[in-house]
Amino acid sequence: MVALLVAFSGLPTAIPLATFSYGVQHSHYLTVSFIQYLNPLIQFCVAVLLLHEPMRAQGYAAFMVIWVAIAVYSFGAIRAYWERLKPYAR
Repeated sequence: MVALLVAFSGLPTAIPLATFSYGVQHSHYLTVSFIQYLNPLIQFCVAVLLLHEPMRAQGYAAFMVIWVAIAVYSFGAIRAYWERLKPYAR
């Protein structure tokens, strides 16, 4: 059974790497990096809400750190976007 799991573990690993590579080549870096921030949050929500994983204090702390990181990153991205638009506003 373990050999079977090891044999088929490459596909679940290769799919996210291939989609990340495609995203970096065909999308904006801002979009790809934002999705990289959201990925742990989605995994966390699936584990807690769908799979009913027990939640400890470390889990709540990790949840808050992820949301703070997303907020900081979003604020920086929005600020950079508005800074780029300033010369065109005149």
